[in-house]
Amino acid sequence: MELVANSKIYIDTNLFIYYFENNPKYTSKVESIFEESIDKNIQLISSELLYLELLVLPNKERNNKILNLYKNIEDYMPSLKLINISKEILIGASEIRARYNYRSPDSIHLATAKVEKCKYFYGADKNLKSFKDVEIVII
Repeated sequence: MELVANSKIYIDTNLFIYYFENNPKYTSKVESIFEESIDKNIQLISSELLYLELLVLPNKERNNKILNLYKNIEDYMPSLKLINISKEILIGASEIRARYNYRSPDSIHLATAKVEKCKYFYGADKNLKSFKDVEIVII
């Protein structure tokens, strides 16, 4: 799917993991999204929940290189904007969770995408395809 210039797209946590940890199945796909976002002035949006999801495994493994990378991810991604988890997002997430029975983290990500008026939500979780308020793109 071609990205639309000057738009906003939501990037789910798993895409950052695939990219920064060089997952052979996904790295080139995610890299093209990130590069195209810069070329087309596309704002990448994600929730600050990203920190919790990204940092657990590197903390367990005491992988300081990845920890430092993830703690400063916005320094490596100039088009990335991290959104605070607000009351509005949490209320929206509760509605999404009640309606679709998604896990809380997924509901928070989807609510953030909706509140931020993202045209697309990029991720790898096929279970989210049933969400209709934002177009879900599975890579």
